Amino acid sequence: MNVGLIGCGFIGKKHAKSIASAHDIRLRAVCDTETDRAAELRRYYASLTQDPLEIESYQFYESLLENPQLDTIAITVPSGLHYRIAREALLRGKHVVLEKPMTLSLIEARSLIQIAETRQRKLIVCHQKRFFPHLRSIKGLMDRRGLGRVVTASLSLMYNRNDNYYNQSAWRGTWKMDGGVLLNQAIHDIDILLWLTGQPRTVQGFVERLIRPIEAEDTAAAAIVLENGTLLTIDATVCATEGTSREAVAVTGSAGAFVLEGKNLKPTYWNVPGVEEPVVSAVDPYAQLYQDVHDSIYNNCPPLVEAVEAVTALETIFAIYRSSVLEKAVTLPLNTMSTLIMKDKLQRRAAVRCQGPKVT
Repeated sequence: MNVGLIGCGFIGKKHAKSIASAHDIRLRAVCDTETDRAAELRRYYASLTQDPLEIESYQFYESLLENPQLDTIAITVPSGLHYRIAREALLRGKHVVLEKPMTLSLIEARSLIQIAETRQRKLIVCHQKRFFPHLRSIKGLMDRRGLGRVVTASLSLMYNRNDNYYNQSAWRGTWKMDGGVLLNQAIHDIDILLWLTGQPRTVQGFVERLIRPIEAEDTAAAAIVLENGTLLTIDATVCATEGTSREAVAVTGSAGAFVLEGKNLKPTYWNVPGVEEPVVSAVDPYAQLYQDVHDSIYNNCPPLVEAVEAVTALETIFAIYRSSVLEKAVTLPLNTMSTLIMKDKLQRRAAVRCQGPKVT
């Protein structure tokens, strides 16, 4: 499988490292508008592999997509560019590995899925935590109803992203190109929470920009009712004190309970009678994801993280946004929602509040 990588920043480097360690997968081209970053990533990849073939370098993604040797395109650019690049790649007959969030619009996400189905191409979204063996074991337990009737589940995320983080690039924290804590820091764990427990039905959400100098939210909370009746809560912030990094997913059922913590969501509490706590093994989830992409293409089978599943976490976040501006619970599915709609609604609400109460 020959991969072209668009976006050579921090996340792009992670992808390159994982591609180098995967079987029968090769990085064949890189692209970044900052040519120095593309050159640096080429050197980095070369240091990890004995692959003698030259890696092509491009400044503009349109030129990379014209390369006939590439069958798969990995996209690790700012989120606001995901749709445009992924759409063009699919239309040119390429398979696509797309970083989270899939897009910043529900309509655009569903459009990509439709194009991929029509063109018979694979569209994979990077929810790589699903590839941790212990989480796949827990998913099997949940599918077997090993916790009995699941009654509650929660996600709590406390991060520090200081002003320097957001000042690194003008697009960070903007509604047009990025989003806030939900779309950036919390989306992976929201994906795992829903993967384990079920499909949301009703969402009551609250989002605020309390401290950070950004357009989007730095803090969020939500209460969710799933289609199966399970009650979920989510709280997430990037306003925690310097050095704070904590993620916790807790699930309680009539026949057991567990708590998962840390970036790898390792079990820290396990009370499931008759079921041993799953062993946590050291794996590179990105490498596992790329191997799954390879196998799904060459064996013509569904990937572990199909794009249609990735929409679940995205739609839930947009439901939290919509609920927050409407100041009431919303029911899924949503017809449409995007970060730009969110920005417009917030501006309209602020304008109304500035006008004050009407005088009669």
